[in-house]
Amino acid sequence: MNRHATALLVFFIICLGIYLLFRPGRGFYWVIKRSFQQDNKIIIEDILKMLYHAEDNSEGMKVNSIFDRLNSNKKHLLDILQKIESEGLINSSGDIVKLSNTGRDYALKIIRAHRLWEKYLSEETGYDKLEWHDRAEHMEHHLSEEDTDHLALQLGNPRFDPHGDPIPSSKGEMHKIAGKPLPSFPVGTVGKITHIEDEPEIIYKQILAEGLHIGSQVKIVEANERRIKFHSVGEEYILAPIVAANITIEELKKEE
Repeated sequence: MNRHATALLVFFIICLGIYLLFRPGRGFYWVIKRSFQQDNKIIIEDILKMLYHAEDNSEGMKVNSIFDRLNSNKKHLLDILQKIESEGLINSSGDIVKLSNTGRDYALKIIRAHRLWEKYLSEETGYDKLEWHDRAEHMEHHLSEEDTDHLALQLGNPRFDPHGDPIPSSKGEMHKIAGKPLPSFPVGTVGKITHIEDEPEIIYKQILAEGLHIGSQVKIVEANERRIKFHSVGEEYILAPIVAANITIEELKKEE
């Protein structure tokens, strides 16, 4: 091959490489860019959801707490926090970060998608209940508002997810969970389970392993700092208070 032919071949290879890299919509550059943007979107939505739950529990959230809970580079997370603050989704004061009204609305949309998808998995698929939360964690970032509204309609616009958590409406309205944590009640209380908290996962799995579920009736027979003992469906259960606190029951009247 002469020098001229070699130069043409090299030029062709370079042009082909540039085309494959920057091909409109499908080139490697655009694929990587979309993947990076999608990763950032997931991080942003996870931050907003964390802040919502923190404020919902009357707790503040420090920047370091966000760093600790997200597996990402701290410099990158700080850049994202600055970005979403400039977009009006959060407000910061010192090292405390809070949602703005706009950020709260956004967070509720993610929570709505998550809880509707858990409801879908529980009613329309054969996935084990231990998989519902993780699968919904992934899917919540990929459902558009239109998809979410369609899913809600398909499921009959449910008010609660399979754990008893209220599902926000399209306008961000939510029903309250009836009842109080199990350890709040005295011995002799008879009630029914209205909510089982699915975080932290290790406690949630322990509750599921006991075979307890929404709607189960319970009668408390012992309650102290070391353990909560109760009867349900003919079985006796003994849980540590920290575990029992993730179970919400609504007290039943004698006639019920």
